[in-house]
Amino acid sequence: MASSIVVMLAIIARLAYRASGTANEAVPAYHTLCTIVNIARGEPTTPEDTEGAAISQEITLLTELNITVADDDFYNQEFKDDPQNKITEANWVKHRAAWHAAKEQIAGNKLEAHGLKITRPLNSHARQTAAVVINRSLEMALERREDYKPLKKTGVEEALLTALYGPTKALSQKAGETFGASGANACSAPGSGTAVPGMSLASDLVCMCGSNSGSNKAEECLGTQGGQDCQYNDQSGAHTCFPQLLAGFPAAGKAKVSAAAIQAAIGAFITGLKDKGGSTQANHLILGAKNSATCNGGANAGCIKYKADGGGEMTIPWLTKLQEAADILKTAKVQKAQNMAALTEIRQLRSIAIQEYLKALKGDQSQLQKIAGDQAADPKKKEPDSNKHQSEDDCKDPCKWDETAAEKDKRCSLDTKKAAEQATQATGTGEGAAGEQKTDSKCSEKKKQEDCKDGCKWEDNKCKDSFILVNKQFALSVVSTALVALLF
Repeated sequence: MASSIVVMLAIIARLAYRASGTANEAVPAYHTLCTIVNIARGEPTTPEDTEGAAISQEITLLTELNITVADDDFYNQEFKDDPQNKITEANWVKHRAAWHAAKEQIAGNKLEAHGLKITRPLNSHARQTAAVVINRSLEMALERREDYKPLKKTGVEEALLTALYGPTKALSQKAGETFGASGANACSAPGSGTAVPGMSLASDLVCMCGSNSGSNKAEECLGTQGGQDCQYNDQSGAHTCFPQLLAGFPAAGKAKVSAAAIQAAIGAFITGLKDKGGSTQANHLILGAKNSATCNGGANAGCIKYKADGGGEMTIPWLTKLQEAADILKTAKVQKAQNMAALTEIRQLRSIAIQEYLKALKGDQSQLQKIAGDQAADPKKKEPDSNKHQSEDDCKDPCKWDETAAEKDKRCSLDTKKAAEQATQATGTGEGAAGEQKTDSKCSEKKKQEDCKDGCKWEDNKCKDSFILVNKQFALSVVSTALVALLF
């Protein structure tokens, strides 16, 4: 529809230079106003705001995953609202209700998302890592949510109706609202009283097409047999004429109004000013075919003088309202794109969180399982490096020496029990948290910064396990790397 409007306006602008004669002389300018009036009566194409609800759903899921992988001490707390024990910590206030709801659903085996049954993973290093990564993903999603703004739907239709009818936003017979008290003060600058050229599109139509030489048939726009009693003698006469001019519009249906369509209409209107090129129009800003400084919708119809020679800046009330509507639509379109971008990134963060949650469900793969898997995949790996040692002195943990072995190169072999113990120590068994990682007791017991050493680190006025702090940096790295992979 917007492209059709642009084509129509381009044709009208070219026809304006060919208009001549009396009957139909103002048709090109009339059609320009017709197109603008159709826009003012049209249906604004305000984009739908679907991102707000979707972002809320993603944040809810991230919050649920966050509590699902929390450490046991945190998870086992009561998250019910307790009026007798109000906790003011920011994350507690923000997420308590969501944590409580998630725990209730997990207990009832009712928490599902994206085809997954969300359950609580067993305690493992994988769960601790997932807790850190998911916690950071939630924080980033909450930050990104700040870029979302609800789309403004109000204001467009009001601005369009004001452009069409004036401040009442509806057709009025009271002088100074939709129409002026006479064509003399409504069609020619400077107007008198509350009437000025451009007070409404309805008024300008009657100015353009009112009586020619007293015949009152709107010949300038509708032809010799076009209208009846169509003269801008006062607001009542204009009110009678306006519906006849609407009936003469080219059939176009209800326009879909966009910012681009409004700007195209404004451009065509400005192009149509001074279309006659006569000496009088050269000194005034006039729409229409008349080479006249007097436009009154009566004896001098077929034109509207918006600005007199030396009259300062041209101000047209309906044009200002059209621009206001275009600005609202343009802003909504830009905000829609920003909202979609925010939702896309939050969904990527949710994908990262689900991946980490699935890893937590699997738990830790022991070193023995890894060795067994490697040996099954490659028979050459069945004999561990222990067999390479030919003396008891070289055969060290996790290998063991058997002097009685029949084959000399098999006297040093892998001690599976010791290997398992070393794998467990290397993997670790720490616990994650919904908000902040649990601190090791040997560090948390130290209350002074000068005592916080030997594997501990002072941060946020607390003594914390340096291993946990490294895990936090690891989470940032995981989330950032995953986001880059998803974005590119």
